Amino acid sequence: MFAVDDRTGNVLTTVALFAAIAAVVYAARATLVVFVLALLVAYLLEPLVAWVQGRLPARSGSRHAAIAVVYAFGTLLVAGAGYALDQRSQRNCSNGMRACPARSRA
Repeated sequence: MFAVDDRTGNVLTTVALFAAIAAVVYAARATLVVFVLALLVAYLLEPLVAWVQGRLPARSGSRHAAIAVVYAFGTLLVAGAGYALDQRSQRNCSNGMRACPARSRA
C-alpha cells in the first residue's frame, strides 16, 4: 500500500503554497507594481506633508488638507514642466522638419 509520510506531506504542502503565491503575484504583477510605486511616492512625500501640516492654520491643519495642498502643488509643478517641455519639443520638431530636404514630387 502507498503511504506518504509526514515530512513528504509538509514539503509538498510548502511547495504548493509557494507555487500558489507565485501564481497570484504573477497574475497581479501590474497591480502590484502600481501599488508599490504608490507606497514609494507616499513614503517620499510624507516629510513634505508633515511640514505643510505644521504650517497650516490650526482650524484647517488636518492631514487631509495638507495632503491636498501637496498633491495640488505637485500637479501644478508637473503640468508646468510638461507645458515647458512641450513648447521646447514642438520648437525642436519644427526646426528639424525645416532642416530636412524637401521631397521632390515625381
